[in-house]
Amino acid sequence: MVYDIMITNTKYIRYILKGPSVLDEDQKKKGLLPRVVDGLFEGMKSFSELTKWTVKLTMVEIYMDKIRDLFDVSKDNIQIKESKCQGIFLSGATEMLITNAVEALRCLHLSFLHLSTCTEMNVASSRSHSLYIFSVQQESVTDGRSKIGKTVLVDLAGSEKTEKTGAVGTLLEEAKSINKSLSALGNVINALTTGKVNHIPYRDSRLTRILQDALGGNSRTGLLCCCSPCLTNASESLSTFRFGARHLRQNLSDENVDMLERLFKQEGLIFVPRTVEELEAAIQDVREKTISALQQKIEKFRDANIELRRVNHALQAELAIAREVAQKVADPVANAPWFHKIMKSFASYVPFI
Repeated sequence: MVYDIMITNTKYIRYILKGPSVLDEDQKKKGLLPRVVDGLFEGMKSFSELTKWTVKLTMVEIYMDKIRDLFDVSKDNIQIKESKCQGIFLSGATEMLITNAVEALRCLHLSFLHLSTCTEMNVASSRSHSLYIFSVQQESVTDGRSKIGKTVLVDLAGSEKTEKTGAVGTLLEEAKSINKSLSALGNVINALTTGKVNHIPYRDSRLTRILQDALGGNSRTGLLCCCSPCLTNASESLSTFRFGARHLRQNLSDENVDMLERLFKQEGLIFVPRTVEELEAAIQDVREKTISALQQKIEKFRDANIELRRVNHALQAELAIAREVAQKVADPVANAPWFHKIMKSFASYVPFI
């Protein structure tokens, strides 16, 4: 899984996943997705010819808590089902039969065109969680026995702070949905890693429900946390570190993050008020900036309202004229003087031949 905060680094996230392009053949520049696909098919070649392989690719995104098929966008509300044979699966989702790495990469390339993107912070920012599910079946030609496994790659939408993303209306609802699902994912990973909880809350979100097989049991999970190099986003980067330290404790501890936070404070990257006066000044600064931003938006709405009123007045005048003409045309005999007046008016502008 790839997790990032919703800042300027999302283009780097996409580069990590795809490289310059999923179709780029430069081995040094290949992204994570092409490398996984290559590794998958190279691994199959190492088995004997008596082994038959079947690989299917499903690509979906979770947008506003609805699951959308990236191969067939008309399927925008796919349901999650569970069976003893298949485990967790997406009912009705398109499954592309893949025979080689080139086919898989072409399918991946096409699906990227259907992703939901864009915030004020980043036009390429992902507005959804995208999942790339490779279902692999291994079957022995001699005895007919088969094994089924999954490789699931997830591009998580970043955790958002609405004051930085400029989220309002629909974008605000998107942000709420994203943050809610990320919180549910964190709770599931925390419950699995601590071992102190009897119940694993997979059903708290569609994301964790789909990933149930990939998170629990004997599966292996990797989480790639990406942070911004921008100094103004130091607090968000620290939050990302804490997310990683809290849920995957092997390579990053809370002590490391606390040390990093002290360093940020020492360098002045994170503001920590030392007195009541500094706190009040900071609050006043935020208040003034918020008021200024709201005033600018009010001015824009006021100008737009004036323009809409002008257009509405002009349309009403045109409608009144059209209604009058329609009434006159309906009874030309009774309105003969009016028609004579109109023709006389036209004659002064258009010479008759």
